[in-house]
Amino acid sequence: MTKRNAYRLEQRRTIERVCDEYAENCPLVFDLDFGHTAPVLPLPLGAEVTIDTGARTIVFE
Repeated sequence: MTKRNAYRLEQRRTIERVCDEYAENCPLVFDLDFGHTAPVLPLPLGAEVTIDTGARTIVFE
């Protein structure tokens, strides 16, 4: 495992641990490419967002 991957894994575990402690019912979304990526996926400002963790979907309305 590269240093970068180890660092990213540790970041992820830390976020999961802290959210489990302080925001137990808050859904976490990892590894979502948005913004200035290829292809570009702009996020609509002010849109309502529905996160369905069971279906693993995110819908912007």
